[in-house]
Amino acid sequence: MMKRLTILLLVSACGFSPMYQKKTTAGLTTHYSMLVKPINGKRGIDLRQQLRENLSPTGDPQNPEYRLEVTLHEPRVDLRGLRQDATATWGTVIAKAQYRIVSTKDEKEILKSQETAFASYQVLTSVYSSMTATEDSYDRATETLGNQILAHVQAFMNKRKKK
Repeated sequence: MMKRLTILLLVSACGFSPMYQKKTTAGLTTHYSMLVKPINGKRGIDLRQQLRENLSPTGDPQNPEYRLEVTLHEPRVDLRGLRQDATATWGTVIAKAQYRIVSTKDEKEILKSQETAFASYQVLTSVYSSMTATEDSYDRATETLGNQILAHVQAFMNKRKKK
């Protein structure tokens, strides 16, 4: 009996956590009745998924109180640092998004803002490696945009609830 109790205590104190447990970003634990409208483009799909997972993890609400509309602009790439042969050594992806929250009761805009995110990458001599690094930078910039939007929406909605 004592042996079983000891094993139980050891297993329960091992720090085990479920492998597929959903983790929220930026401490977002409060969910709102908010519909995230579709966002154009491949990165728009990724951004919408990130926002939906955090704002309404159980799926789109049937009768949402709010609607989040995001316009994702085409990312811009700035190349910097020149080699002797006039090729760039690194680049920066600049991603921008405008967004607004609309109350579905009266179609009144309650928040309008924009975010900008940057992600850098090294331009390598291998074309494939450079393309892969560029794509990774696009993904990182989009994820950063999502985190920034989530943080702003969370802060705004918490402040609104306290009123």
